[in-house]
Amino acid sequence: ALTRGDAPLAAFVIHLGPDFAEDGPHEHGGEEMLYVLHGTVELAFADRRLLLQPGDTAEFAGHLPHRLRRVGAPPAAVLVAVARAAA
Repeated sequence: ALTRGDAPLAAFVIHLGPDFAEDGPHEHGGEEMLYVLHGTVELAFADRRLLLQPGDTAEFAGHLPHRLRRVGAPPAAVLVAVARAAA
């Protein structure tokens, strides 16, 4: 994590494996933005899949179920920022 737990913006780096997480798609309140640091990344929603390269950015509503995984053998990492919904 790059931010403290109660901050209105949560930022962290995720190092991705070749498979989607076994705990299923993630969903949460607020807005999410991700930036591909390195590697090729697949961002999957229920109705579409995006292939992202280093320097690519995606923004979406956090309530949409979404999953991430690395594509190919080289390591992949993304910087994720989540603007939490106001309480």
